[in-house]
Amino acid sequence: MKNRITIFLFLVLSTFLWAQEKSYGNKYNLNCKVTTVVFPGCETIDIHNNLELNKCMQVNLNELLAYHLLEFQEKMETGKVALKLQFTVDENGKIVEIKTTENTNSEFNQAVELAMQKIADLIGYIEPAKNAGDEKVKHVFTLPVQIEMEEKGKCEIE
Repeated sequence: MKNRITIFLFLVLSTFLWAQEKSYGNKYNLNCKVTTVVFPGCETIDIHNNLELNKCMQVNLNELLAYHLLEFQEKMETGKVALKLQFTVDENGKIVEIKTTENTNSEFNQAVELAMQKIADLIGYIEPAKNAGDEKVKHVFTLPVQIEMEEKGKCEIE
């Protein structure tokens, strides 16, 4: 029998990745955000092409999350677990305020939060978003994370 794990780590700007608009005074008002964050490995993309920058971040973050969740996948029984992961890239280029919501599986919550913290530590610096005044601003992201185990056995990740 074949074990199949499907990981859906969607970071699509308009559909699955939401930049939360929060006001932190005039300097941090994301309503005036002009550029999004520049994830490591995406530096060659035009700074004003937010869609392509977010797609690049999607690819890189998907790979990192899948890798850092392998240990959880190996322990998982059949079934599906899903949650929403929220994190902020602050004005200093750090991933902060990592939290999970909309899931009752505390082991999965902890695994995802730990994976994201490891990624934050590994990456170190991300070029922060900027507002119209070219000031660095906080940018909040929310994304769904889902793992599905169809059968016990060998792992396969999509």
